[in-house]
Amino acid sequence: MRKVISLIAELLIITAALFIADYWQAHANVIPRSLIHLPQVDYTQAEFWQILKIFLGLHLIAILLMQLKAGAWTMSNAKRSTNELFLLVATYSISALTIFLATTINFDPDLMAGIGISTVGLILLTHITAALINGTRFPALFTALFSALFKRLFSVIGLLVLVLAITPAIMAYFFTSNRDFANVVTQMRINISGFFSAELNYSLVSATGDYRFHQPMLARMAPNDNSTLYVLERSGRILKLPYPYSASTPPEVVMNLQDKVGYVEVENGALGFTFHPEFGKTDSSNSGFLYIYYTDVRDDKQVNRVSRFNLHAGSTTDIIQSETPLLTLNRESSGFHNGGSVEFGPDGFLYIALGEGIHLKERSQAKTLRQGIIRVDVDMQGGEISHPIRKNPINGKSENYYIPNDNPFVGRNDIREEYWAIGLRNPFRISFDQETNELWVGDVGSTKWEEVNRIEKGGNYQFPYAEGYEQAWASKPDPLIGNESEPVYTYLHTAYDRAVIGGIVYRNGKFTKLSGQYVFADNYSSKIFAMPTDQTRIETVQEIARASQYAQRGVSSVSQLPNGDVLVTTLGRASAPTGEVLKLSDGDIVQTTVPTETSVPIIVSKQEAKSLYVTNCARCHGEQGKGEGPDSSLLGVNLPDFSSSTFHSTRTNSAISQVIRDGGNEVGLSPLMPPWKEILEEEEIEALTQHIRSLQKQN
Repeated sequence: MRKVISLIAELLIITAALFIADYWQAHANVIPRSLIHLPQVDYTQAEFWQILKIFLGLHLIAILLMQLKAGAWTMSNAKRSTNELFLLVATYSISALTIFLATTINFDPDLMAGIGISTVGLILLTHITAALINGTRFPALFTALFSALFKRLFSVIGLLVLVLAITPAIMAYFFTSNRDFANVVTQMRINISGFFSAELNYSLVSATGDYRFHQPMLARMAPNDNSTLYVLERSGRILKLPYPYSASTPPEVVMNLQDKVGYVEVENGALGFTFHPEFGKTDSSNSGFLYIYYTDVRDDKQVNRVSRFNLHAGSTTDIIQSETPLLTLNRESSGFHNGGSVEFGPDGFLYIALGEGIHLKERSQAKTLRQGIIRVDVDMQGGEISHPIRKNPINGKSENYYIPNDNPFVGRNDIREEYWAIGLRNPFRISFDQETNELWVGDVGSTKWEEVNRIEKGGNYQFPYAEGYEQAWASKPDPLIGNESEPVYTYLHTAYDRAVIGGIVYRNGKFTKLSGQYVFADNYSSKIFAMPTDQTRIETVQEIARASQYAQRGVSSVSQLPNGDVLVTTLGRASAPTGEVLKLSDGDIVQTTVPTETSVPIIVSKQEAKSLYVTNCARCHGEQGKGEGPDSSLLGVNLPDFSSSTFHSTRTNSAISQVIRDGGNEVGLSPLMPPWKEILEEEEIEALTQHIRSLQKQN
C-alpha cells in the first residue's frame, strides 16, 4: 500500500510541475534573457498533453524500478528524499531529451527549465512537510537534508545526474546557434519519428523528369482526358504536357496571359484555374471553357479578375481574345490576400475564394465581394435554378453569371447574394471531397494562426472577430451574419509554418493509410500534412513528406488526379525555371528530388532581392520600409523605419544581416522578428540587407 501511495504522490508532483511550468513560461521568462538568448517558442495544447504523457510514462518506469530496489519513498527520510530527488531529475532530463531528439514537438527551453525547477522545489517541499509532521525540528531537518544533498551531489552518480540535467539546455542553445548541429538534430528527429510512424512515410519525386517550370501554381487534368496534364505558371502561362510525362514530348503553351497579368509581385499573378465540367465534350457549347483567377497589375493599379477563356477558339491570340469576364474587382494596392481558387462543385456551380484584400476602404459585404467564398451559375440557367445579378459591387463589376436561388443569403439586403460562406481571411486552395461533397479550404492567417476549415452553407468563420479559436482584434457584431463556425484544425503561425496551402481529401488511391484524410501543406516550410476528416476538431496532424524548396519558393498547391496520384507544385525562384511538379510516392519523409540550384553559385539580382523583401518582409515592414505594412498594427511593437537616415547611420550591414539571419530574440529585439537562416541562403540575406539600404531616403 505504501508503494502505491508513494507512486501516486510522485506522479502528482510531476504533473503539478508541468502545469506550474506551463503557467510560468506563459507569464515570464524562466531562463533570464540576460543570461542566455533563446528563441521564443510556442507549443500547442495538444503538444503540452503529449509532453505530459512522455514525462509521466518515463517517470512511472523510473519510480517502479527504484521501488523494486529500495522500496517505497519514506518522505521524511533525508537520505531517501535526496535519492528520489536525483532519480526524478535524471528522469526529467531523459524525458526532455526524448522530446528534443525523438519527437517533432516544439521544444521550449523555458518550459523544460520550469519543469526541472518546479520538480526540485516540490520534492524538497514534500520532504520538509513530511519531516515536520513526523516531529523533526527545523535545525535537525535542514542539517540532515543538506548533508544528504552534499554527499549525493559530489558522488559519481550525483555528478553524472548534474551533467545530464543541463544537457537539454546546452543542446537547445546549440540547436538555435549552430546551423550544422541543428541540421543533424533535425534529421535525427525526422528519422526517429519516421521510424515510429513508418506506415505514413512518403516522399516527393519529380512528376516531370528534369523539366522545370517558371513558378507553377497548380497542376490538374481536364475532365474527360486522363492522359494530359495542364500546369498554370504564375506569370499567366498554361502549359500542356503528357502524363505520365515523356521527355520526347515537350510541354506546349496553350495560353499565355502574361500581358494581362502584368507585374507579378507579392501575392499577385495567375492564382488558380479550372475547367468547365463539360470540357472536351464535343456536343457541348462549354467544351472549350476554362476559368482562371488572375491579378492585373499595371500603372500602380491592381485589379482582380475571374474570366472564362475558350481553348477551342483557335490560335493562342484567338484564345486570349475570347476572354469573357465574370468578376472585375478593384483592390487596395498592397497585393496581399487575394484568395485565388476557382472550383466547380458537384452541383455544377462555380465556387470562387476571395481574400480580405479585395476591397477598397469599404468593408461591408453588402456592397463588396471579399473575404469569403462565392457560388455562381456560369451556365445562367435561370428559372427555378438561378436568377440574374441584381447589382454590381462597389469595388468592381460582376457579369456573365447568375446567382443560384438556393444560395444561403438570397433575398437579403445586408449581404450580397453570391456568398456561400464568409469570415475567411485569405482562403487559398479550395477543394471538394469526391465522396462526401464537403468543401475544404486552407485559410492563411494573420500574425498567429493558420486554419483548415470545412465549409458549410451560410457559415461565418468569424474573421476578423476570431482567428483559430481565439478572439481577434475586432468586436463581433450582434447579430452575426450567417452561422457562427469554427475551424477544424489550427496551427501556430511560426517562422517556418506560416502560410497554409489547402489540399484534397485523399480518395481512391494506392495509399490506403491516407484514404479519407485531408492532405494539405504549408507554403513556407513545404511540409505536407495529413489529418482525419471525420471529426469536428483536430488537435494534431501527421507530417508525411516535405519538399526541398521553402519560403516564397515553397508549395503552392496540392491536387489529386483521376488515377489517384497526388501532385504538389513548388514555386522555385522567380528569376529562373526552378519550380517543380512533384508526385507523392512511397519512401522517406525527406524529399529526394534532384537539386535544382546547388550546383551553381547563387547570384541574387536587385529585382530578386526586392521580391524577397516584398514577399517575406513587407507584410510587417511595408513595401517602402516605413514600418506600416498591413500586419504592422497587429504586432504590438514599434517597427523600424528603413527609409530613415537615422536607422542607417546607427547600424552596420553586418548588424542588419544578423537580425535577418538570427531573428530578433537572438539579438535582444522582439521575438516576433523570426530567424531566416534556415530558409534563406547567405547570399539572399546579404541581398536583402542591400535592398533595405536602398530604401533610405536620399537627402
